[in-house]
Amino acid sequence: MIHNGGVVIKVTLINHGNGMAEWVPLEGPSSALSLAPASISESGGVSTVTATLDRTRSAPTTIAVSAAAVASTGAVSGDFTQTGTTLTIAAGATTSTGTVMVTANDNDVDAPGKSVTVSGTAAGGDGVSSPPDVTLAITDDEALPTATLALSASSILESGEVSTVTAILSGASSEATTLTVSAAAVASTGAVVGDFTQTGTTLTIAAGATTSTGTATVTANDNAVDAANKQVAVSATAVGGHAVADPSAVTLTITDDDAAPDAVLSLSHAAVTENGGVATVSAALSH
Repeated sequence: MIHNGGVVIKVTLINHGNGMAEWVPLEGPSSALSLAPASISESGGVSTVTATLDRTRSAPTTIAVSAAAVASTGAVSGDFTQTGTTLTIAAGATTSTGTVMVTANDNDVDAPGKSVTVSGTAAGGDGVSSPPDVTLAITDDEALPTATLALSASSILESGEVSTVTAILSGASSEATTLTVSAAAVASTGAVVGDFTQTGTTLTIAAGATTSTGTATVTANDNAVDAANKQVAVSATAVGGHAVADPSAVTLTITDDDAAPDAVLSLSHAAVTENGGVATVSAALSH
C-alpha cells in the first residue's frame, strides 16, 4: 500500500526485468451477472440471475437486481415478471446466494423476439463495483399468421347487388397489416370489367387485431342481355404484419337475372299464289 496524503492506494509491484520495476495500482474488485439461460421462450420460460466476484472479499456484497424492458425491441413490462431482487455474496465467497428470476409472460400475438436488460447495483464488499448489464432474450412462440379474404355474399344478382370484402388474420400480429384489394373479371366466364364496379381498395388490420377495417365492395352492373352467370376474382396484396403472405384470391359469382328470350318466326307473306309466289321466313328473339 502507498499512503498518499491520507489516501490509501493498493498497488502491486511489476518486475519488467533488466532491473526495472514499477508500482501499478490494483484494480478494484469487480462483480458480474450471469443468466441461466440467456434466452427463454415467451411461453413461461424462466431465467435465473446469479452474481459473482472476481475475487473474495472480507466483507459481504449485496447486489440489488432489476429487470427492464428494451423498448426498441417492442418489449413492455407486461412481457415478463421478476421474482426477487437481492443477491448476496458472503465474505470469503465469490458466488451469490438468494433467488432472482425473470419469467416470460405468454401472449397470442405474433412478434419478433424481445429483450430485457438485467442490471445490478452493488453495495459492500469493500468497494465492489456494480456489474455490467446483461441482456435476456425472450423468443416468440407464435407462428406467422395467414391472411384470408371473405365476401359478405359469394353470389350476387346482376341487378345491383353488393358484396363486401373483409380481410382476416389467423392470429394477431404486433405489426399492422395493410391489404390492397383488386377485382378482376374472369374472362373464361364471359365477364368483362363493365359487369361490376369496385369501391374502395384498402383494408387495414391493426396491430393486435385479426379483422380488417376500411371498405372494399363489388357491385354488379345490370344489363338486359341474357347470359350465363359470370365470375369476378377478388385478390389482395399484403404489406406489414411481419411479412404476412398475400391471401388467396376468392371468387364472386354474378348471377344473371334475364329470362331466356323466345324465338319467333315470321313470314313476309301469309299467303302466296300457286304460280310461284314466294314468302320469306325470318327468325327473331323476343328480347
